[in-house]
Amino acid sequence: MKLRLKAVSSLTKVMPDETVPAERPLAAACVLRGEVFSFQVAYYAEKHYPGLQCRVASPLGDAVTLRQVGLVPAQLLHWEFDDNIITRHPGLFPDPLLPLPATLTAFPHQWRSVWVTVKLPEDCPAGVYPITVTMTNEKEEIDVAATVTLEVLPAALPPQRMIRTEWIYADCLAVLYHTEVWSERHWELLAQYFRNMVEHGITQVLTPLFTVPLDTEVGGERPTAQLVEVACDRGRFRFDFARLDRWVELARNCGLRQFEFSHLYTQWGAKHAPKIMVRRDGGAPERMFGWDTDAMGDDYQSFLAVFLDELVAYIDRRGLRDCCCFHISDEPDLTMLEDYRRAGAIIRTRLAGFRVVDAMSHLEFYREKLCLNPIPCLEALEDFVAAGVPELWTYYCCNPATGSSNRFFHYSGERTRVLGFQLYRYDIRGFLHWGYNFWFARWSKGVIDPFTCPDAGAQFPAGDAFLVYPGADGPVDSLRHELMREALQDQRAMQLLESRIGRDAALAFLQESAGGELSVMSYPQSPEALFNLRQVVNRRIIAAG
Repeated sequence: MKLRLKAVSSLTKVMPDETVPAERPLAAACVLRGEVFSFQVAYYAEKHYPGLQCRVASPLGDAVTLRQVGLVPAQLLHWEFDDNIITRHPGLFPDPLLPLPATLTAFPHQWRSVWVTVKLPEDCPAGVYPITVTMTNEKEEIDVAATVTLEVLPAALPPQRMIRTEWIYADCLAVLYHTEVWSERHWELLAQYFRNMVEHGITQVLTPLFTVPLDTEVGGERPTAQLVEVACDRGRFRFDFARLDRWVELARNCGLRQFEFSHLYTQWGAKHAPKIMVRRDGGAPERMFGWDTDAMGDDYQSFLAVFLDELVAYIDRRGLRDCCCFHISDEPDLTMLEDYRRAGAIIRTRLAGFRVVDAMSHLEFYREKLCLNPIPCLEALEDFVAAGVPELWTYYCCNPATGSSNRFFHYSGERTRVLGFQLYRYDIRGFLHWGYNFWFARWSKGVIDPFTCPDAGAQFPAGDAFLVYPGADGPVDSLRHELMREALQDQRAMQLLESRIGRDAALAFLQESAGGELSVMSYPQSPEALFNLRQVVNRRIIAAG
């Protein structure tokens, strides 16, 4: 055969140098109404075949779209390796989902793949729908096809209840697209990326009141991206919330429902103020607070007192009180406990009644009531569950424990998507990750090209810092972005099952179907096993009526 096709699930990462993808061919699957279902058609040839025409045919019509799975070179995969990975070696990894070109090329002795996305409407009639992907090349007399039969079940996914945030960086957008922050082009880009976030189950948006004090070298600066304009006339501060108002309106129009206001102190210890630009006595904006500002000094504490009172008044005018949260400092450790305690004092006073959340994995902050809404990393989650922390969130960190779920390039697909079942297992109310579009080198010390440098300048495991690429016409999805959406759909499917048989029965069914204990470190260890787990859950939903 001149050209070989093989349908595989979305969980398989089709590496170009494989002999053949290990997963058995995907022939059929069952899905729920309102779900986004994806699979791949991998293709292989023993010689060079340019000019391949790729088409799809299905009774589902425009609900089915095709994209090309691109390859990205990755050097830093991890600092330490475990066994459940694709490779320990640098190389080309499948990740960006590019617009399907007019023709494809089959490279000699290489596997590549086409990504098939099926967006099922909530009113899609139940039934069986074949999806056939064909590749042809008249010159070479090539005409091959792969068919997956999709059964749409008579049940719909329930709405997503969990809050999910992936931190978007307005400054990264401006820099990579060569536009001014808050220019009209910048707002257009934000709208595109906001809509992409919503399409993938992201509900909450990091809102830069001031330039976010995240991943910034001590003494260094990120490009200014400050929504609240500040003036100081004769020592008296005034605040203009017009840009913040536009941000809130745009985000809501795009479908985002919650807002998390950017951190009010620097990362890893709350020792300094974020970069804040102020127009003094009618002059040009200049930096008034930053790394040279003592977080506990009278100047910044006085500023915060005035600002937070004005911000709360704005929040109440806009009716945002029930859909916003605040941050103090990101990822403090135990050496920073006292600094966090002092920094939080004014926050807890001025923002009484608001949710204050921070990524932290040490229970002492919660036990001493310094943060009543801690967000532990996934590996520390069970300690916080055992401590009875209510309405828990969790997050991925860049150095996970051996065997933990995450979304790095070199992790097999099930190791990313299993998060959804884990979220259900622990009744998680929110998920946070720092890297929706961090397109800078670590410490924000320079700009990188995400298509050639997915590791923040050889500083983070490839895939940690971003989920989308900066395409010429807007965001380019990654297959990891799709797997994260599928994970949330798995969580919603379990919630649907729970609504029919109760939580205890749903949990017991999940554990039994997963082949034993499903936990942070224990879960099905192959793409097929996790794919089949979701199929079994779908069938149980229908059987439960």
